[in-house]
Parts: sequence; structure tokens; C-alpha cells
Amino acid sequence: MRKQTLTLLSVILLSGLVLDKGVHAADSSSALLPLPIELVLKEQLTPVYDSIDGQQLYSAAPQVVKVDGAESGWDRKLIQNHEAVWFEIKTSDGERWVHLQNPEFREDYYQHILLTDKESFYNDQRAGARSAGSVSPQLLRVLYAVEGNYLVQTWLGYRWMRPLHPIIDDVQTYGANSSGISFELPTTSPMFDSPDAGSNLAGWLAPQWFTSKIVWNGWYYVDTWDGPHWVNPKVGYPADLRSEDTTLMLDETAVVYEHPNKAARVLGSFAPQTVSSFEHGGGWYHIHSSWLGDSWIYYVKQDQDPDAYVPPTHIEVKPITVVNQTKIITELGSGGRNYPFDLTVLVKNEAGNISNEAFQPYGKDVGIQFTVRNMSEGALTMQPTTSFKINISRRDTMDGSLTLVWSGQIDSLDAKMASGEVHSLDFIWDQKDSDGKQVPFGEYSVEIKLPMSISYTKDGEPSTVQHEDAKSAILTSFPLRISAK
Repeated sequence: MRKQTLTLLSVILLSGLVLDKGVHAADSSSALLPLPIELVLKEQLTPVYDSIDGQQLYSAAPQVVKVDGAESGWDRKLIQNHEAVWFEIKTSDGERWVHLQNPEFREDYYQHILLTDKESFYNDQRAGARSAGSVSPQLLRVLYAVEGNYLVQTWLGYRWMRPLHPIIDDVQTYGANSSGISFELPTTSPMFDSPDAGSNLAGWLAPQWFTSKIVWNGWYYVDTWDGPHWVNPKVGYPADLRSEDTTLMLDETAVVYEHPNKAARVLGSFAPQTVSSFEHGGGWYHIHSSWLGDSWIYYVKQDQDPDAYVPPTHIEVKPITVVNQTKIITELGSGGRNYPFDLTVLVKNEAGNISNEAFQPYGKDVGIQFTVRNMSEGALTMQPTTSFKINISRRDTMDGSLTLVWSGQIDSLDAKMASGEVHSLDFIWDQKDSDGKQVPFGEYSVEIKLPMSISYTKDGEPSTVQHEDAKSAILTSFPLRISAK
């Protein structure tokens, strides 16, 4: 954070007001750039004047100041001639002026482009102009763009660039008042010089949370121990990775990747042979190679490959057979969303414990628990017309969308439920879709289909049927994760 202090010749403070947007209404004589809301004073001492070409009053230390105006044609001077520009700024003693060469603005004032290859920059737009320098692939601030020419910020100030290689020009940025966007790297993940899993691998990051102010197409530009790099939460080690010595028999040519992602750099290929893997997960096998180094092979059988799976076109609702039913009495309190009944759905791991992190073994039965809780102060009895539908959907690893693969129905609990009483109904899903096919490994969601109408009678009023329109639940859905075989 820049310190908002001044080195004063007169004891006067400048105002460092921060607003919500990076620009405001353009000066009437400007047509090329909007007038900025703020300026970043970068120099150790910036002279402050009483007017354009006027008397210097004092000097300002590095800080952010509010802009109230600028000299006529300021943007053309800056864009066309790289000249110093006069800006009117807000201070505690009225309007003052600063004269800045290559002024710097707030981050959200600029557009941003990402270079994919080394590019040269120039002092002007003339074709055939002599290069003033070059920059490696990186993210650049763009002050102005016209007909494929970009006025970018460099260490020499604003200079013109005519990229000869593809660029990314729709990078999203967050302003000074925003903390950015937080995200988690759930597993060990690679970091890159560009938002491309096939670009140069800069290193690896341990699972952790990050905050980024620069985002593009699911990629995040973050500060790391090695400087700023691009990361993608969907490009990393498989979540079900386990250390296990495995002998893999390749019956066809296998592509070898730099890291476990099909968009990663291809290192070579293996002819049919037997290879040894020291860890695997999600269909990926980590191998030692004498000529390729540590590398990865994706190898799954056709009937287990998520990319080859075709979900059912028609979902038949299956009757759910309850394998275990338990009842407990709880004290009424906070935590419920529906009244008088509250619903939850949970997934159990192999040990029978509730877990939203554990992986279910491929092809094994999955234990699911559906619960109903009486949230009222009196006893209630559900009517036989009530039933509960449970859906299981497959989650797309790229965009997070869900595709329904199985649906089942639990009949009403034909029993009186005391106040605070919870009925837990356990059933088994065999990992087969509505067509009876084994679903592939990956992420799924178990959901209570809502909204629904629950019919019931109150204790002592057997002839009066009440209705609850359930629209939400504490756990309307619960994650289900299936590991690769």
C-alpha cells in the first residue's frame, strides 16, 4: 500500500480519496481518453503548482490523489507526443496542479493484454520505425488502442506496440477498491508463464487459497514464491491421487505428458509395453522415465473413461429400498430452513461416516442417508401421498454443470413424529445410472429434488391435512466423489 504522506514546503495535505470506478466524465476537449478519477504519484517528490505553468508550492510524496481536471487536449499530448501533461488535483487547500511525464493511473483505468511471445515496442506508430525495446510474454497495461496498435506501459514510459503474435485482449481485472477474487487450489498444481497448460511450466504450488485481481477464462494471475504466474484450479494433480507402485500394461501407444492434464505439453509417446508407476489417480499414472524424466500417462479402459461415457437420454425414477431406519429425538433450535419438516441428504464413506471429501471406490456400493426432522413443537404425521425424490447428477469438471444420471423415490414415512424427532433412512446406490451402466469416476452431486409438497396432520387434528411447500434444505445437495479404478 502506498503511504499517503507528503514532504511539504508548505504544511498542506493532498486528498487521497478512493472512489468505486477508475474513470469519470471525460474533459469536454477530450475525445480519445476519459479523464481518470485518480493519479498515482510515483516519484519520491512530485512538484505541486498553483496553476498551469504557475508557481511551485510544495512537493508531494508517493501517493494516490483525486483528479478534478486536466489541460485541454491532455490525452492527445500523451498519446501522440509522449509529452508531460498538466492535471488538476484535489487538495485540502483547494485545486492544485501537477505536471507529469508518463502519468500512472489506477489499475482499473487500463485495458490489459497478454502477450504470448516476445514483442517489440516503438516510440511512434509509423511503419518501419526503429524498435525502442522488446518485452517477453507477459501481461501489459494498455492506455490506448487503435487499428492493431497498442499504447502500452513499459519501463521507458508509454510506447507503441504492434503485436506480431497472437495476444489475449479480454483479460478481466479488479479495481483498487476490490480485494479481487479468492479461489482454492485443491491439490498440488502447476504454475505457468501464460494461461495455457501447454506453456512453460514455472513450478509447482502446494494446495492453498489465493486471491487474484487478474482473471482470464478460468485462469488466475497470482503472486507466488517465484513471482507472478498463472494458475488454474482445474489443472493440477488428481484429487484421488494415491501413492502405489503399479505395473501398467500398455496395449496401445500412449501419449506422455509433462503433468496430469491433456492440455499439457506432450513430451513424447510410449509404444505398447509394460511401465511402472509410483502414484496414480483420476486415470493418470506418474512414471519415472530415463529419457523423459518424471512424466504422466493417461490410461483408462473404454468402459471406465469419463470422456467416453454417454448419460441416459431418459431417466426412469427407481423405487428406493431403505436398508436401515433410525429415530432420534433432538432439541429444537437453529439450523433448520423448512417448517414444520426439515430435510437433509448425506453421503457416507466406506467406514459409514459422513464425509464430503472422501472418495468412493470405483464400482462399489455407496451409502446415502436421507433425513426428515420435525421442527414444530407438536407431533406430526406425514400422509401417504407424500414421497421424496433423490437425484444423482454427474458434475462436469470444466464448467461445473450437472447432468442427471439416476433418480430414485422414497415413499412417505407413515409414522407419527414427535417434536424434534429425526428419522434417518439409509439406502444404497450401486453406482449404476438409470440405464444400468456403471458411471465413470469423477464428481457427482446427490440432491433432494425441490420444491415439493409435504402433506401431514397435526397431533389431535387427524381430519385436518396440512401442506408444506419445501423449497430448500440444510443440505439440499451433497458431493459424491468416485475414484478411478
